[in-house]
Amino acid sequence: MPLFEDSDTLLSWGRGALIDAEGRRTRVMTTMKRVRKPITHVETAAAFHRLTRENFLTPSVTVMVRRSAIDAVGGFRQTGSRLFVDLPTWLWLTAVNGGHVTYLDRELGIYRHHVAGTSTDKAAQMKLEHLRVVLAVESEVGGGALTRAGWDARSRRRALARGSIVRGKLELKDQRWTEAYATFRGALGSGDARMRLRALRGMLSARVRALLARGRAVPPEKRPSATE
Repeated sequence: MPLFEDSDTLLSWGRGALIDAEGRRTRVMTTMKRVRKPITHVETAAAFHRLTRENFLTPSVTVMVRRSAIDAVGGFRQTGSRLFVDLPTWLWLTAVNGGHVTYLDRELGIYRHHVAGTSTDKAAQMKLEHLRVVLAVESEVGGGALTRAGWDARSRRRALARGSIVRGKLELKDQRWTEAYATFRGALGSGDARMRLRALRGMLSARVRALLARGRAVPPEKRPSATE
């Protein structure tokens, strides 16, 4: 509560104790592993951009929000996502409001985790769903809030490129080489050098795998000789 005596504090969150189905403590859950101060402020604009990449306000049981800020965006927001229930609200809050979000390096809640395997495919689908939520909020929140948060056409291209990289990887796994090549190629216009490099690697991988698959599909006796 003392954190909210600062009028610039929009919301706060902290560490959570992860326990199993029997209530046994397993580990500490946090997305802020390298903090040097017990109280760390993140400006709302920077928080908005990070939230478009990952929901770092976890575990959600530790989050406390200023009531007036929630009221200002019309209450808790939803986009129909079952995987990201809180993310739309955090995006709205950090886009519309100034101030900062504050991490308190203390254990503020308990999170019960039931054992369930997370496959690579499921993780990829979650990233695509995350992008869908971001784009839904972008279309609803309004240009003024997006401008305040520094969200522009380049930011959107980077977000779409991240989604294309994930989608391309899924297509590679499904051996849809042509679709994967086109998807990775679409990520080249992100304006981000690292993203372009990942896209080029994906395009090369799709092309090489397609050629290898084509070579395996042709019986050796039917393949053209080096002189043909």
